[in-house]
Amino acid sequence: MTQAPQRPQFNPFHYGNPVPPSRFIGRAEALRTVFGRINNGESTAVVGEPHIGKSSMLHYVRRNWPSWLATGAPYAFIAIDCHALRLSYTPADFWGEVLDAAGEVFTDPVAQQRIAAARAGGFDSSRLRRVFEHLALHEQRAVLLVDEFDVLLY
Repeated sequence: MTQAPQRPQFNPFHYGNPVPPSRFIGRAEALRTVFGRINNGESTAVVGEPHIGKSSMLHYVRRNWPSWLATGAPYAFIAIDCHALRLSYTPADFWGEVLDAAGEVFTDPVAQQRIAAARAGGFDSSRLRRVFEHLALHEQRAVLLVDEFDVLLY
């Protein structure tokens, strides 16, 4: 009688593209920290060497937040991927992308007016602040998930 060959064990880590949520393993503590900070309205930076799973974590957070945060929570997750930005990308380009995405989610007339005013005013800090203050007053939170943020710094 011959034995069936053993199935090979494959390396669970992916190189290149973010892993699907079903293969995102071993990060429960980091996820608790990230979702706890989102729940408390705090900022978080996920930093580390290339190819250790930062992009995968951002994708996981965006897709799976309803499993971690209260049902009916007032969050809008806005993802910006800076991997392929052109060299001429400006802060106005960044805020334009953020506000385009926010305008799709936050549809009340006052939010739309504030977003339009920020865009017309060249995204100055006082107009941007008014957008986010309006959202906060209406218990809505924009959660920005910015992958490769350091590209914007140079």
